[in-house]
Amino acid sequence: MPVVARVDPKTVFTPEEWSLLTSRSSWRGMWLVVHAWGTIAAAIALVALWPNPLTWLIAVMVVGARQLGLAILMHEAAHGGIHANKAINEWVGQWLCAVPVGADLASYRSYHLQHHKFTQQPEDPDLSLSAPFPITKESYTRKAIRDPAPASGILASGYSRWRPGCRWWRASATSPSTPALLPAKIPSATREPRSPTRSNGY
Repeated sequence: MPVVARVDPKTVFTPEEWSLLTSRSSWRGMWLVVHAWGTIAAAIALVALWPNPLTWLIAVMVVGARQLGLAILMHEAAHGGIHANKAINEWVGQWLCAVPVGADLASYRSYHLQHHKFTQQPEDPDLSLSAPFPITKESYTRKAIRDPAPASGILASGYSRWRPGCRWWRASATSPSTPALLPAKIPSATREPRSPTRSNGY
């Protein structure tokens, strides 16, 4: 099978730039996890203290955004980026990031590293996410109008087997505005900037 040609990043970036891009901060990683859960707790407390349609709507949007944030942090944990200590990285990535959005860190990592190995090739498991692009202006206009409506995600979604180990997830990737109503949208999360695969196996 074809494999993406490896390029030495140090031929593209200066040593200073490469050091900045590849440096990890365990404290920052843990703070982002704490911040996500603290924001979720604050949104729930808002509704508990002042229950009304406005606070409920705010909480839905805030919790949904942080669900996506947890999925993105799971992606970072899959690359060993949450904490320099592997055991801590695995535990936090699994139980505080992956499980709360209906995922499994090991299954996600196995699939996601295939994406890095076969980026934009037939074997790339994420190829379907980029295949429809570029789109027409008319298609973009329809999406811009449709996606803010939660109903679009609900109507287009259904229980399906999306990834190995993630069969409880909803399959829809149509509306990034509805993750609070559905489990987190990994298709959105996995379209983060590509991280270089680390030499430690992540």
